[in-house]
Amino acid sequence: MIAIAKHDTPPMTAEQFLSSPVDLGPGKHVLIDGVIYSMAPASPTHALIQAELARLIGNHLRERNVPYRVMTEAGMQPRVRAKTNVRIPDLTITCGPPPGPKDRLVEAPLIIIEVLSPSNSDMTEASIQACASIPSVMEMLIVDSTRVFAERWHREASGAWPREPETITAGGKVMLASISLELGLADIYADTHLSVTPE
Repeated sequence: MIAIAKHDTPPMTAEQFLSSPVDLGPGKHVLIDGVIYSMAPASPTHALIQAELARLIGNHLRERNVPYRVMTEAGMQPRVRAKTNVRIPDLTITCGPPPGPKDRLVEAPLIIIEVLSPSNSDMTEASIQACASIPSVMEMLIVDSTRVFAERWHREASGAWPREPETITAGGKVMLASISLELGLADIYADTHLSVTPE
């Protein structure tokens, strides 16, 4: 996600934001501490990584026939300052029944995935920190769009998050333990200019 504009609208609650009749223009919008931000379109590399992750994870979940779903750009509320925040990660894995036609937010996200771009690093870090406050979130993954590199956070048995993430570099594998999925980093970057051959 790339923040391109801070809307000059009065501060909003999450409820007002989700039901707002205000025309915010095209594109994706998030609410951060009551302020609406517009998000620029992702780069082609960002989009390829996001799409490939969704495909790989979706295929895995379908093959296992488990009640998990992978969603792109689904809204959710962090537990910290929940009344004035709505975040939209690149990918979310959740479980349970499918959302209803009137649902606007993911209620129990399990895994959060963000694709990092140079111009959105601060926004991505802030989004990850906010989503870490959601009790159901067990894992978070940040995948870089400028180099073959990822960071994985996994909630400890105590419920706390580790001080530092696990880092994965070229030739490595990403383990999403919550859904029993291991992905080669090379597979995530397939079809991008960063495509690498596993060691």
